[in-house]
Amino acid sequence: SDEQKALRARLLTALGFDARDPQALNEARKIADQALADPSAVDHELAGGALPLAALKGGSDFYDKVLTAMKNAKSPEEYYTYFFTLAQFGDPKLLQRTLDLSISSDVRSQDSLQLVSSVLRNPDGQDVGWNFVRQHWSELEKAGGPFASAEIVQATSGFCSAPLRDQVTEFFNAHKVAAAERTYKQSIERINSCIDLKTQQEPQLASWL
Repeated sequence: SDEQKALRARLLTALGFDARDPQALNEARKIADQALADPSAVDHELAGGALPLAALKGGSDFYDKVLTAMKNAKSPEEYYTYFFTLAQFGDPKLLQRTLDLSISSDVRSQDSLQLVSSVLRNPDGQDVGWNFVRQHWSELEKAGGPFASAEIVQATSGFCSAPLRDQVTEFFNAHKVAAAERTYKQSIERINSCIDLKTQQEPQLASWL
C-alpha cells in the first residue's frame, strides 16, 4: 500500500541517516544507482529516501550523476528529488558546488534559498553554508526578497555551537531582515537550547558509553 511504501522509505532513512547502519547505506546506494539509471524501476518514495543516504558518502562521480539526472528530469517531482539530494552530500567541496549552483543561472531564483537552506540544515554543510551566506548575502537577498530571506534565518536554528551562534547574532544585527525578526529570535533560542543540552549531557553520555 502507499502507507507501507512511505513507511519503508522512512525506515531506510532512520537506519541510514540516524543509525548510519552500513548495510542500510549500501542498500541505499544500490537503490539510488537503480533510480538514476531508470527512475521507473524504483518506487518514488524509496528512491527519495535512498538518494540522500547515498549522497552522505558519495563522491564527485555520484554528484555528477545526480546533477545530470536533475537537468534531464521528466517531471517537477523528479527534478526536486535530485535537486535537494545535491544538498545532502557529506563532502564540503561538493556542498560548495551546490552552493555555487544555487546562485547560478541553472537554478530559478525562487529555488535558490531553498537549496542554500538545505545545505545549512545538513550537519556537514553548516560551516561551508554559513560562510557562503555571509559572502553572498546581497545576491541571496535579491533572489529571495525580504520574506523569502527569512528562510535562511530559520535554517540557522539547527546550529549548535557558541561560535556559530555569535556569528549569526553579529551578522543579522548588521543585516536586518525585518520580515524575520521573530524567526531570528526563535533561531537564537533554539541554538542556545541545543548548546545547553549538549554541554550538560555530552559528558554524561560519553561516560555512560
